[in-house]
Amino acid sequence: QFLAIFRGSFAPSTSSSNNQDHSFSLLSMWTARRVQTFLASLNSNMISHVHDTATLRDALDASSFFASSMGRVGADFQSLLAPIFEPLLTKMIVGYWSDGLNGMSETLK
Repeated sequence: QFLAIFRGSFAPSTSSSNNQDHSFSLLSMWTARRVQTFLASLNSNMISHVHDTATLRDALDASSFFASSMGRVGADFQSLLAPIFEPLLTKMIVGYWSDGLNGMSETLK
């Protein structure tokens, strides 16, 4: 079982495409699947639970630390965090700017 999980496919292959098909070990495929599951869970929880910038910052800090720590095993996924956090931050900033513009318009009337 140990070899089935931790051994990469070092068996000689006759074609380069066959070698490419077996380039990932079972462990690396499992790790990639777990990272994708984490990102999907993070995305769904961010939408429903994060409503202010302080919480967003804390979630980004924790996620960035976790993503960079996964780099120790070759699974750094920091670049995959931006598509999750950026739209939420943009939505919050646009909301704050709209509120400020509306307040200023009411003050100037």
